[in-house]
Amino acid sequence: MSEYFKLKDTESLNNFVPLHPFCKENETTLVNLPQIAFQVSIFACGGIALGVSLCHKMADGTTISSLLKSWAAIFSGYPNKVIHPDLSRSSSLFPPRDLPKNYIDLMDHLWFKESNYITRRFVFDAKSITNLKSKAKSESVPKPSRIETLTCFIWKHAMAASWSMSGSPRTSVLAHAVNLRPRVKPPQSLDASTGNLFWWGTVAANPSSETDLELNKLVGLFKEALGLFDDEFLESLQGEDGFSIMLEFLNQLEAMLSLESEKPDIFAFTSWSKSFFNELDFGWGKPFWLGVMGKVGAAFRNLVIFVDTQWGNGIEAWVTLEEKLMVVLENDPNFLAFAAPNPGISSL
Repeated sequence: MSEYFKLKDTESLNNFVPLHPFCKENETTLVNLPQIAFQVSIFACGGIALGVSLCHKMADGTTISSLLKSWAAIFSGYPNKVIHPDLSRSSSLFPPRDLPKNYIDLMDHLWFKESNYITRRFVFDAKSITNLKSKAKSESVPKPSRIETLTCFIWKHAMAASWSMSGSPRTSVLAHAVNLRPRVKPPQSLDASTGNLFWWGTVAANPSSETDLELNKLVGLFKEALGLFDDEFLESLQGEDGFSIMLEFLNQLEAMLSLESEKPDIFAFTSWSKSFFNELDFGWGKPFWLGVMGKVGAAFRNLVIFVDTQWGNGIEAWVTLEEKLMVVLENDPNFLAFAAPNPGISSL
């Protein structure tokens, strides 16, 4: 195990998951693929790797976290810690509806693009995060969070990479998954609910100079977008009328994409920080490391996933970009001054 997890490349991690990660579905795969699958890999040294593949149409990170915590509780002999899923409350608040065909095509175009995508792992230690937070703060955002700071830092350098490649700035869209559970009232009422209870916080930037890419300005834009998720907005998403709010959001995306002579860059972000994956204990102790994925499918989009480091209060960023963008990012000294590219797992 120690030899394998020197992590000279991330593609090898696909050996530990039962299904290829982030593949675009078609009619055949939709029928034949399982909704959830597990793979247990046992090394000669006695180490164990547990790989999980989940259909994101069925559930989100919080749902799978609850499932794994309950599985670990049963396996460890603590049935009182089992989380009993609520299968109805989320669908009563947010009734499921089928999207019209034109919106399905829009989402397909928005999130999938044929290209050569590669995934790289960058680690931000506590010191780097503290230094970046000091650069990210402003009068409007005096105390930016770690995730807000790192999201905009990576977005900033991804935009710079795109600018460097094209020779001119272009519109860039940040789309960050926002967990609705802690925002819905009463508090904790959806903690055990299954489903995809998140929405996208989106920001569009139209940089014309390098000053538009200053970290504190981007964090201010992002924080403003997150501020839209207030009580009034969350109430508007609920019930049968909530579907019209979702369609309004999709109409705005469609208009933005159709107006651009050159399609905007889209960078999606999601955070598994504080997801408790690192706390899972099946009776053998807590995991020493949480990985994300190896090589993704050819049809994909730019995506960043944040996970906590097991020690040291750092954060790992699993960054998937088109290869040509990644090459620029990996050679950006201002980015690498804070992000360590794919360091080994020190606990092994």
